[in-house]
Amino acid sequence: MLLVIFLSIWLLLYLLPPIAWLSCVLSILAICAIKYRKRKITYIIASIIILFLFLYFLKTSLQVKPMVKGIGLVIESKENYYIVNHLERNYYIYSKGHGLDIGDILLIEGKTNELVSNTIESQFDFYGYLNNKGITHEVTLLNRKILFSNPIRIHAYQSYLANKLNDNAASLMNAILFNNRDDSAIIENFSSLHIVRLISNSGLYLHLFLDLLNKLFQKKISKKKSEIISLTILSFYFIFTFPRLTVIKILVFSVFKWVNRYKLNKRFSYIQIISIVGIMFLLIDPFLAKQDSFILSFGFLLVFYLVSPGLKNINRIKKWVFTLLIACIFFIPFEIRYYHSFAPLSYILTPILFPIFALFSIVSLLCFYGLPLFPLVNILANPIEGLSELLVKHPLEIYAGNITSFTLVIYVVIFIILIYFIVCQFKMMIKATSSTLFLFLLIHFLPLDNLTSEEITFINVGQGDATLIRKGQRAYLIDTGGLRYLDVAKISLVPLFKQKKIYSLEYVFVTHHDYDHYGAYDSLKNIFPIKHYVDSYVPFPINEHGLNFTNYNNHIDSYSDENDRSLVIGFTLMNLSFLVMGDAPNKVENNIIQEYPKLRCDILKVGHHGSNTSSSDNFIKHVKPKKAIISCGKNNRYGHPHQQTLNTLKKYDVEIYRTDEMGTITFKKFYYLPFIFN
Repeated sequence: MLLVIFLSIWLLLYLLPPIAWLSCVLSILAICAIKYRKRKITYIIASIIILFLFLYFLKTSLQVKPMVKGIGLVIESKENYYIVNHLERNYYIYSKGHGLDIGDILLIEGKTNELVSNTIESQFDFYGYLNNKGITHEVTLLNRKILFSNPIRIHAYQSYLANKLNDNAASLMNAILFNNRDDSAIIENFSSLHIVRLISNSGLYLHLFLDLLNKLFQKKISKKKSEIISLTILSFYFIFTFPRLTVIKILVFSVFKWVNRYKLNKRFSYIQIISIVGIMFLLIDPFLAKQDSFILSFGFLLVFYLVSPGLKNINRIKKWVFTLLIACIFFIPFEIRYYHSFAPLSYILTPILFPIFALFSIVSLLCFYGLPLFPLVNILANPIEGLSELLVKHPLEIYAGNITSFTLVIYVVIFIILIYFIVCQFKMMIKATSSTLFLFLLIHFLPLDNLTSEEITFINVGQGDATLIRKGQRAYLIDTGGLRYLDVAKISLVPLFKQKKIYSLEYVFVTHHDYDHYGAYDSLKNIFPIKHYVDSYVPFPINEHGLNFTNYNNHIDSYSDENDRSLVIGFTLMNLSFLVMGDAPNKVENNIIQEYPKLRCDILKVGHHGSNTSSSDNFIKHVKPKKAIISCGKNNRYGHPHQQTLNTLKKYDVEIYRTDEMGTITFKKFYYLPFIFN
């Protein structure tokens, strides 16, 4: 019953608005208590829920004021930002080199602003991540005074440990122990195999560490005392990883188990403890319901509970291998969500690599607790580094479409039901459930879309241009975008290709050599297969499997300015004519008007990001587009698109689409089906 209540609360929190789920939670708990004639429990439950209702509505009803002034507690601290709690509301504060740590108490004064997402295609949406944690506003500080500095300096100690190790060992330790991932080669390599995140999020190394401590202490003291000492030791690690949910969950769950065993005479079963802890977490922080870390943490616990009866009669090694494989299968939709692909090799290697990672993690933990084992950590990092370099040379990935939050929940529920049927040996239900799960994965991995459709995607690469064309299984890219402060190819382009199940590019066209049009090419060619490269030095037209690419700028050789030399590429797709202008200015447009008097287009990729040096009145009147695409960065310093350009397009009733407002824009047509806009 508790498990049903826990899952119901979680789903309600996940799917419904706050007022609806709070009402449902109250109703479900009250009905259950009344049904079993637990009058006192009914009163207690009702009181708790009403209290949380009151606190929640008190918190949400307090309108965020334009100014914040008062005492704030630092509840999370990273290198470039920290989060403070002020009057029951959490605020994000951006600050480099702030020197603050969790537990510091501040006197703050500043202006509040709503957090608005400003990311390019496939980039991690940090503000969206904060919103899912209930943080909706940031504070621009005017004054800050430290009232109390927590004597436990978490980041200083983490830096101390890292400085005792070589670079690779430090990167690996930070990723596993503290969930801090950097851009080092070893982390990049194992990320491509999707292994580090699985090991870090599962917390399996912590269970091993607790088992090790218990066995050591039980040689001298009783099991009861050894377990409480082990948990006390783990609580010190919890302080240095707060607010990491995996560690909090393992500590709270283990403490509850100890209390249940030695103080409550095993009144609660394992599944009841999971449910109670889960309900408690959700009541304290309802926003946890939408976070993958919560789903993973409690999902793993439920799966292990369900499979444990079937593992009693097998040896320890087989038990660990089977448990890891089950964990890996459970992780598949999260793998798709994080990486937009599935790495089968990781599922073969994880049972083999896990003992090495587990040993490295446990020795690193011992270093964390003060044992001088840093040389051993460096030694253990060497084979891991060698394996990472060897494995990354033979990558094997199956690309997958995007997975929605709702689909993720459905997969987790079906998977848990399947494990239950396997343990109970319900053969008919096993067949039906496993077939459903297999079909789910098949839909995400097979390129069914690509076989039955064609599309064009104007990629949101910030202040730049990148246009992806796909006809069936073949894909083409016009410009790559390029930003000085991040790798657009790695962050944006390749993840999008994976989502669209594109394994190679037939052609990459570079309209001209401004960085915002070709800057990502060098990185892209090193990490993604490209068959042909085309720029202004390659003759046109280019015919490729039914696609005819034409360049309408016939005077490139007579110009010295890079924008004047821009390719103007025309082609037909989905029975629509497209014209991609690059950064071609008015003089190029005037030449096109004179040389191609009958040139028309249905969709115009507006020149120079909507600058007033392009898209003249005469040109728009001449080509008569129905839709116009403007690719530019949000709040860019150039003022693109210019109001004059927007007015010209509106004058001729051209429908305007902007990547800075709409993100990535896709036009798609299924064969024998109507035109679709995404």
